[in-house]
Amino acid sequence: MKVEYSEIEDLELINLALADDQLAFTEILNRYKKAVYFLILKIVKSPEDAEDLTLITFSKAFLNLKKYTPTYRFATWIFKIASNSSIDFLRKRTLDTVGIALGNTSEEGEVRYHQIKSLSLNPEEELIEDQRKVIAHQVIKKLNDDMESIIRLRFFEEYTYEEISQELNIPLGTVKVRIHRARKILQTILKDNPEAI
Repeated sequence: MKVEYSEIEDLELINLALADDQLAFTEILNRYKKAVYFLILKIVKSPEDAEDLTLITFSKAFLNLKKYTPTYRFATWIFKIASNSSIDFLRKRTLDTVGIALGNTSEEGEVRYHQIKSLSLNPEEELIEDQRKVIAHQVIKKLNDDMESIIRLRFFEEYTYEEISQELNIPLGTVKVRIHRARKILQTILKDNPEAI
């Protein structure tokens, strides 16, 4: 009697995936996708960003699956990737600011400060960002030109949906539909062909 993948322990499933068993990758994705998505959603508070980061999390996990060691449960490992990806995303969104005194005071005698954005990343953040870009570039090459340009604007330029609509001169609804379709295609690529990343 053939054992269903849903009955297999995580470590056995990971070993099958490392042996290029495509169904094992699919089972890992199915097993953890919902939990990863909701963890990320708690952190970033945006369903669209959570979907994007869920895809990035599984891309990173599949790319680095050989680095997983059973010291920790697989769930702990992939949740750590999801958490780190979310925190990196938020850090990039809310750049550190540095206060600079303007040299004058308010009527109450308080020194007023001007906020200037710090554009530099620390070495660890730069490495993470470079790795994220490489993974994303490899995956989005699988999309058609229309979807690829939208995903590039969304991921690399971090445009809002409205900004993408203006930049490409297409309706907002079209942007949402193309991003939704692109996500589905990218999920299929990751499920069916994880070595593509």
